[in-house]
Amino acid sequence: MNAILSAILGFVAQVLGSLIQRSKTGVDADVNQGLLRRGGDRLRAWVQSRRADSRIESDQGGPGVPNEGVLPDQRRMGSD
Repeated sequence: MNAILSAILGFVAQVLGSLIQRSKTGVDADVNQGLLRRGGDRLRAWVQSRRADSRIESDQGGPGVPNEGVLPDQRRMGSD
């Protein structure tokens, strides 16, 4: 009875050891070109529908005051 039990436990330990070893090894999936292409098309359509550039109001004239946002004692250093 002890021999059968030790054989079963040895087999279970061996199977668990091989499963642990296999779980540490990464395996790449097969490439599905159709799925990737459809996903890219959906992403492109979503980005184009949200057009971020239409919401941006650029200030092409620049700041109204030279050195705006700079502390007063640092303005003289930048203008030299």
